[in-house]
Amino acid sequence: MAEALLENVAASKRKQIATISTGMGSMQALNSTIGFGAVYQYRTSKAALNMAMSILAKELEPRGISVVIFDPGWVQTDMGGPNAALTPEQSIGGMRKVLARNPMDLTGKFVGYDGEARAW
Repeated sequence: MAEALLENVAASKRKQIATISTGMGSMQALNSTIGFGAVYQYRTSKAALNMAMSILAKELEPRGISVVIFDPGWVQTDMGGPNAALTPEQSIGGMRKVLARNPMDLTGKFVGYDGEARAW
């Protein structure tokens, strides 16, 4: 998608690409999140997404295009379940606040909905 829309992003005012990942795709968080289940396909696909977006961020930085990778938190969705810590509104509202910052300050970073850096 990023490749298909790249010239549109380059011509836009904010020049920003945002993607949704998860803390469960983090190599750093492996031991702390294993209680959520192995879910190999989900975890590995998100780890791959993190790497791809990190590479894209380095590639696009000279063009002034920012790429930010989000951990939306544990959200009350069909996947997260009713006991999750955040409502969709809280997660999305937080990510929108983060995206309102200077885009180039975010490029290549894996951040939470709360703007805090996440290890991956």
